[in-house]
Order: sequence, then C-alpha cells, then structure tokens
Amino acid sequence: MKHEERNYYLAFSNFPGVGPIKFEKLLKHFGSAKAAWNGSLEQLA
Repeated sequence: MKHEERNYYLAFSNFPGVGPIKFEKLLKHFGSAKAAWNGSLEQLA
C-alpha cells in the first residue's frame, strides 16, 4: 500500500462503522482510498 493510500485508510479507520470490510467495499466501489475520501456524500451513501 502506498504511503498516501495508507493515510486515507488511517483516516477512514477513525470513522465509526468503517472497519476492514466496509473499507474493502469502498475500495472496490471507488478504486482507491483517495477516490473514496474525495467522493460526495451521495456517492458514499
């Protein structure tokens, strides 16, 4: 995992309800942790 991607993973891991399974789903949907982080609320819902 790249350093930048790791930073986004760490940020997501601080959100309640975002564990490894939810994070994996975000990665599959958005393609990267950075893209998920920059996604709109509508995209994340």
